[in-house]
Amino acid sequence: MLDDIKTLIWFILRPKFYSALWDLILRNFILRNKDDDYAKELAKDWCKNNSVSKDVLFKEIGIKSVVSFKEVAGESYFNEINRKIEESISNFGGCGDLDLIYNLSSYFKLRNIVETGVAYGWSASAILHGISQNDGLLVSVDMPMPKQKDYQMIGVAVKEKHLKNWFLIREPDKFGLLKAFKRFNKKVDMVHYDSDKNYYGREWAYPKIMKNLVKDGFLVCDDIEDNLHFRDFAYMNDYPYWVTFIDGKYVGIIKNS
Repeated sequence: MLDDIKTLIWFILRPKFYSALWDLILRNFILRNKDDDYAKELAKDWCKNNSVSKDVLFKEIGIKSVVSFKEVAGESYFNEINRKIEESISNFGGCGDLDLIYNLSSYFKLRNIVETGVAYGWSASAILHGISQNDGLLVSVDMPMPKQKDYQMIGVAVKEKHLKNWFLIREPDKFGLLKAFKRFNKKVDMVHYDSDKNYYGREWAYPKIMKNLVKDGFLVCDDIEDNLHFRDFAYMNDYPYWVTFIDGKYVGIIKNS
């Protein structure tokens, strides 16, 4: 109860985050049935039954030559970032599918990309490695959260030489995502979605993302096993999609055909 009160006070003192507070209320008291344990089990079963291997995924998407992001960035880079992360007093999560988003960014020579959810910046770094050679721009959205003690660690994995190709918006998706799209004078090539993963959050974000994607652009979604929204959205709109598995979690890809 005390933690709930502290969280409420944290939000009350930050009016620009009220939309995130409302989303929290919706998730915990109104839309729980779409994110409960039963829904998660159904989502995991669907992901398992529809997932493909990385080799099949890259072949079907059209990537003929796959490159390891670890080889591109270098072993010393990974060691250096991991040493910095060890100093963090918070746990912002893991890396995600770095090979996937790097190869999408690099192979298709993407230039305009948006991501939500930055954490340590592994995914941002993978994208920036892929687009900086084409002078691309990555706009990221990441909102400070209650009990997050070391927000200065956000994006720590991004190399200094890539900062000129990166712009960070520190706001909730409800404001930040729309601002991110406005940074571009045309539609974006790819969106990596790794922020508000409850059903309501995805339901709000996905249609706006697809509206701002170029034809044949990609929407990459982490942790789609949390609920059935990815399945529902892909089926309802008849989008080409793929599901793949990494580090115990599922990633979904939708192509704006």
